[in-house]
Amino acid sequence: LYNELSINDALTNVYNRHGLSKYIIGYFSSITMRRGLSLLVINADEFKQINDAHGHSAGDKVLINIASTLKSHLRHGDHIARWGGEEFVVLMKTSNPESSTHVAEKLRRAVEHETVSIDGKELRVTVSIGLSFCRDEDNFDDLFTRADDALYLAKSEGRNLIRVAE
Repeated sequence: LYNELSINDALTNVYNRHGLSKYIIGYFSSITMRRGLSLLVINADEFKQINDAHGHSAGDKVLINIASTLKSHLRHGDHIARWGGEEFVVLMKTSNPESSTHVAEKLRRAVEHETVSIDGKELRVTVSIGLSFCRDEDNFDDLFTRADDALYLAKSEGRNLIRVAE
């Protein structure tokens, strides 16, 4: 039980950073393993307003819903973790950038179409996604920084968007 708690986020029941680290280490052990690797950084839009308007228990329900939705729409072999706060990351192997972009769009749409019942009202939540493709010379921080920068671009351009890192 302790080991499970140390690698899983207790609220959302997906990996936490520590839980994802074994996959990160494995993928970055060789250039061959990095090829085809993509990273999505996913952030709940307007999350502070949800907490402010409805309370932190409502925010928790939103996070649980997002995690469940993302997890249910991932492919076998993709790895999801709650990175912190309202941010999730998905580490995945794909055959090409178009495939990664397709998965990201599928996840964005899935969250957008879900509702969370809060105070007798159905609340729709959206996410913004930054996507980065691994280069041979990358370490995880390089991959993450580009995806995170793309996420901030998606946020600044209006939210509920996917932006692909250069």
